[in-house]
Amino acid sequence: GVSPTQVYAFMLGQHGQHLVPIWSQIHVRGASMTKVSKNQQIAALRQNRPLSRFAQETETHKTNMLQLIQEDQIYEAYEYVQSLPPDLRAAIKPFFVHFTAGRTTEMATAHAVVDLLQAFLRGKHLVVPAQVLLEDDEYLEDLSGGVLGVPVVLSPNGWEQVYKIPLAPDERDALKSAQTAIAQSIQAFVEVPSE
Repeated sequence: GVSPTQVYAFMLGQHGQHLVPIWSQIHVRGASMTKVSKNQQIAALRQNRPLSRFAQETETHKTNMLQLIQEDQIYEAYEYVQSLPPDLRAAIKPFFVHFTAGRTTEMATAHAVVDLLQAFLRGKHLVVPAQVLLEDDEYLEDLSGGVLGVPVVLSPNGWEQVYKIPLAPDERDALKSAQTAIAQSIQAFVEVPSE
């Protein structure tokens, strides 16, 4: 029974198929809990699902949701998305909104832009996830030298640095997989067929 506006959590990697929920860094504003209690609550939310299967789960649930939408069962599709664990719901809900011509995505984007502009105009620094080119050893040794969605510090001058957060081993592995997939996508896009 916690309001989503009180939960601070990162989804890193790449928007879409290579999204990585960073469970180890979830914080609930106003909640005081022991590390054991927090870990138990997170384990319950994760439902013993390994992070290594998150991309496959996302694709499966997105397909199921789209099937309901194609059958004009919009309410059932919405209920289906709402029934998912929070990480899958966060990954799939934007697709639901897109395919049902909802306005939530545009509103959320507009609110995010306003928040960013207010911070810039007031000279404040913000930490936000952004997909950036990582320099050597900038984030983690095994995640340097490629493009990846990571937390960055934004200022009125642009993004200044990567905001380093501790990662669980499964999160690091998932981010490395995301980075590899992003690199392959970029390589396929920039390769020019030889004549």
